[in-house]
Amino acid sequence: MNWDLALTLQAFVFPGAGYFIVGKRLRGFLMVVATSYFLIMPLVRFTHTLMTFSLNPSSQTPDGVSAHALGSLALAWAAHKELIFWSLAGIVVLWVFGIVDVWRMRRNQRSEEAKMQRS
Repeated sequence: MNWDLALTLQAFVFPGAGYFIVGKRLRGFLMVVATSYFLIMPLVRFTHTLMTFSLNPSSQTPDGVSAHALGSLALAWAAHKELIFWSLAGIVVLWVFGIVDVWRMRRNQRSEEAKMQRS
Protein backbone atom coordinates (compact mmCIF):
# COMPACT_ATOMS: atom_id res chain seq x y z
CA MET A 1 0.00 0.00 0.00
CA ASN A 2 1.14 3.50 -0.75
CA TRP A 3 0.66 5.20 2.63
CA ASP A 4 2.34 8.45 1.61
CA LEU A 5 -0.08 8.87 -1.28
CA ALA A 6 -2.99 8.05 1.03
CA LEU A 7 -1.90 10.69 3.54
CA THR A 8 -1.37 13.23 0.77
CA LEU A 9 -4.84 12.63 -0.62
CA GLN A 10 -6.36 12.87 2.86
CA ALA A 11 -4.56 16.10 3.60
CA PHE A 12 -4.68 18.02 0.35
CA VAL A 13 -7.25 16.61 -2.06
CA PHE A 14 -10.44 15.68 -0.23
CA PRO A 15 -11.14 14.25 3.23
CA GLY A 16 -11.77 10.54 2.79
CA ALA A 17 -9.90 10.14 -0.49
CA GLY A 18 -6.91 8.48 1.15
CA TYR A 19 -9.02 5.61 2.47
CA PHE A 20 -9.55 4.34 -1.07
CA ILE A 21 -5.78 3.91 -1.51
CA VAL A 22 -5.43 1.81 1.66
CA GLY A 23 -8.47 -0.34 0.87
CA LYS A 24 -10.97 1.11 3.35
CA ARG A 25 -13.57 1.86 0.70
CA LEU A 26 -16.63 2.02 2.96
CA ARG A 27 -14.94 4.39 5.37
CA GLY A 28 -13.71 6.51 2.46
CA PHE A 29 -17.17 6.62 0.91
CA LEU A 30 -18.75 7.69 4.21
CA MET A 31 -16.13 10.42 4.69
CA VAL A 32 -16.62 11.72 1.16
CA VAL A 33 -20.41 11.74 1.58
CA ALA A 34 -20.20 13.54 4.95
CA THR A 35 -17.74 16.12 3.62
CA SER A 36 -19.87 16.70 0.53
CA TYR A 37 -22.93 17.19 2.72
CA PHE A 38 -21.10 19.76 4.84
CA LEU A 39 -20.01 21.57 1.66
CA ILE A 40 -23.24 21.48 -0.33
CA MET A 41 -25.96 21.89 2.29
CA PRO A 42 -25.01 25.38 3.58
CA LEU A 43 -24.23 26.56 0.05
CA VAL A 44 -27.67 25.54 -1.21
CA ARG A 45 -29.51 27.03 1.75
CA PHE A 46 -27.52 30.29 1.61
CA THR A 47 -28.04 30.61 -2.15
CA HIS A 48 -31.76 29.91 -1.84
CA THR A 49 -32.14 32.57 0.85
CA LEU A 50 -30.05 35.04 -1.11
CA MET A 51 -32.11 34.52 -4.25
CA THR A 52 -35.35 34.84 -2.28
CA PHE A 53 -34.28 38.18 -0.82
CA SER A 54 -32.82 39.44 -4.12
CA LEU A 55 -35.77 38.82 -6.41
CA ASN A 56 -37.67 41.98 -5.48
CA PRO A 57 -37.69 43.99 -8.75
CA SER A 58 -39.07 47.14 -7.16
CA SER A 59 -35.72 48.26 -5.82
CA GLN A 60 -33.57 48.42 -8.96
CA THR A 61 -31.46 51.41 -9.88
CA PRO A 62 -31.79 52.96 -13.38
CA ASP A 63 -28.80 50.95 -14.63
CA GLY A 64 -30.58 47.69 -13.69
CA VAL A 65 -28.53 46.84 -10.61
CA SER A 66 -30.46 45.78 -7.56
CA ALA A 67 -30.25 48.51 -4.96
CA HIS A 68 -30.66 46.07 -2.13
CA ALA A 69 -28.26 43.37 -3.34
CA LEU A 70 -25.84 43.99 -0.49
CA GLY A 71 -28.74 44.10 1.92
CA SER A 72 -29.89 40.72 0.60
CA LEU A 73 -26.40 39.35 1.04
CA ALA A 74 -26.29 40.61 4.61
CA LEU A 75 -29.71 39.10 5.39
CA ALA A 76 -28.76 35.74 3.89
CA TRP A 77 -25.49 35.77 5.85
CA ALA A 78 -27.32 36.63 9.08
CA ALA A 79 -29.80 33.82 8.48
CA HIS A 80 -27.17 31.15 7.82
CA LYS A 81 -23.88 32.19 9.42
CA GLU A 82 -24.13 29.64 12.23
CA LEU A 83 -24.89 26.87 9.76
CA ILE A 84 -21.91 27.88 7.64
CA PHE A 85 -19.56 27.99 10.65
CA TRP A 86 -20.77 24.62 11.96
CA SER A 87 -20.39 23.08 8.51
CA LEU A 88 -16.84 24.39 8.23
CA ALA A 89 -16.11 23.03 11.71
CA GLY A 90 -17.49 19.65 10.63
CA ILE A 91 -15.24 19.61 7.58
CA VAL A 92 -12.20 20.46 9.71
CA VAL A 93 -13.06 17.68 12.18
CA LEU A 94 -13.46 15.16 9.34
CA TRP A 95 -10.24 16.35 7.76
CA VAL A 96 -8.19 16.03 10.97
CA PHE A 97 -9.82 12.70 11.86
CA GLY A 98 -9.02 11.30 8.40
CA ILE A 99 -5.39 12.36 8.50
CA VAL A 100 -4.86 10.99 12.02
CA ASP A 101 -6.71 7.76 11.24
CA VAL A 102 -4.70 7.00 8.09
CA TRP A 103 -1.49 7.91 9.92
CA ARG A 104 -2.42 5.51 12.79
CA MET A 105 -3.24 2.72 10.33
CA ARG A 106 0.13 3.29 8.67
CA ARG A 107 1.93 3.19 12.04
CA ASN A 108 0.09 0.03 13.10
CA GLN A 109 0.92 -1.72 9.85
CA ARG A 110 4.59 -0.79 10.16
CA SER A 111 4.71 -2.11 13.74
CA GLU A 112 3.08 -5.37 12.60
CA GLU A 113 5.62 -5.67 9.79
CA ALA A 114 8.45 -5.09 12.27
CA LYS A 115 7.04 -7.84 14.54
CA MET A 116 6.83 -10.22 11.58
CA GLN A 117 10.46 -9.51 10.63
CA ARG A 118 11.62 -10.18 14.21
CA SER A 119 9.86 -13.55 14.27
